[in-house]
Amino acid sequence: MYFKEKDGSVFMKKNIFILICIVMLSSISMAFASDGSLVVNPIDQIIMENTDAIADNPNNAVAYCKRGNAYVNKKQYDLAISDFDKAIELNPNFAFAYASRGYMYNLKNENDSAINDYSKAIKINPSYVLAYSNRGITYNKIKQYDLAISDFSKAIELNPKHMLSYVGMGISYEKKVLYQEAINTYNKLIQNATLPQDKPFVDIAQNKIMELGGNL
Repeated sequence: MYFKEKDGSVFMKKNIFILICIVMLSSISMAFASDGSLVVNPIDQIIMENTDAIADNPNNAVAYCKRGNAYVNKKQYDLAISDFDKAIELNPNFAFAYASRGYMYNLKNENDSAINDYSKAIKINPSYVLAYSNRGITYNKIKQYDLAISDFSKAIELNPKHMLSYVGMGISYEKKVLYQEAINTYNKLIQNATLPQDKPFVDIAQNKIMELGGNL
């Protein structure tokens, strides 16, 4: 039995409406601020904003790419691939979209696909430091250490303060049992570290040098 309100509407209808709202909201991570206002998770906010941008302009390759990166952050890889594919379809020369999809493939350990996408990004933008560095990381994963060193060297040539590339190249030399070259690489990292955010990399380099019998 349903209890009717004075205006004749049925409580069940109201309850169904409330249930629908709960289901819709449950897909978004939210919290409440101290003043009671609704706070949406920043990643979900990016997804919503770029979904709106795509609705306004279905040919917005940048919006697809931004939303794809948000999906990667949420580990929703199939959705990410779909968005990166669409971004590349709309703009075949979108280097950032290739590099973003490459990173996603890296997370899935689909190394050949990752390398292929990083290579496409580099072909479009030969100065793409992060694409070189990430491809080097992938080469390290598949034990192609010479190719990794080549990529890290190029990244450092383009940006002598790219800390991650020094670490990657040091690891490559370690894997090749070229310990003095690894020590030299870590020392170069320390010499080029000038920013506060570089400290974690400096700590890694110092520990590596000590492990390898070098001097600080």
